[in-house]
Amino acid sequence: MMQLLGYISLFLEGAVVPYKLYYHPSDRKYHFRPEAGITRFPCVVAWQLECSWIFEGAVPESLRQQHCSHLDAILLKNAGPLL
Repeated sequence: MMQLLGYISLFLEGAVVPYKLYYHPSDRKYHFRPEAGITRFPCVVAWQLECSWIFEGAVPESLRQQHCSHLDAILLKNAGPLL
């Protein structure tokens, strides 16, 4: 079952597009899905392999950078404080 991690905004084609970020623990993948009713923009699936992010399908570099920054921020937030 996927867990909703948060709401994010991505800058696509000159517009700010609201997305939801989900995590699927069984396959350890992150799913970016546009808000309901927005079908023009793609869903994106990513997972972490060692220290880099891997994306399914052809995702433009500018979009990859936005996804990576959101994923890194979520992971840092969920890691909790450093002791």
